Amino acid sequence: QEEWLKGSARVSDLYQKELEFYRTAGPVEWTKTDDGYQWKWRQPANTFWDERRRVYVQEQKGVDPNLNLKGLRQHMLAISRMRSMCSVGKVAYFRGVVVVGNGRGVYGFGIGFGSTPKECRA
Repeated sequence: QEEWLKGSARVSDLYQKELEFYRTAGPVEWTKTDDGYQWKWRQPANTFWDERRRVYVQEQKGVDPNLNLKGLRQHMLAISRMRSMCSVGKVAYFRGVVVVGNGRGVYGFGIGFGSTPKECRA
């Protein structure tokens, strides 16, 4: 054997490493069976399998639509009187920033506008 071939990898070793890499990497999983290799899609994170459409669907994040909204409390953070110019002159209105929540992790905020402070809060 020549000097430059000593200590180097064989082609069959490189081929086996490549096969192992492609078996474990990517969006599919390869499993060895009696008649060769079989593949199936690897499940992405935060997904579930939809049997009807036969695809993985991303889990939706947000508020449960069955949540009881009666337990939410609101708190006015800021209210300010605003004015703007239009064709009839200066128009005054109120802008309010409101935070709502149930005290157990469900919360949200909103900005409201109205001609009175009560309207901008609603």
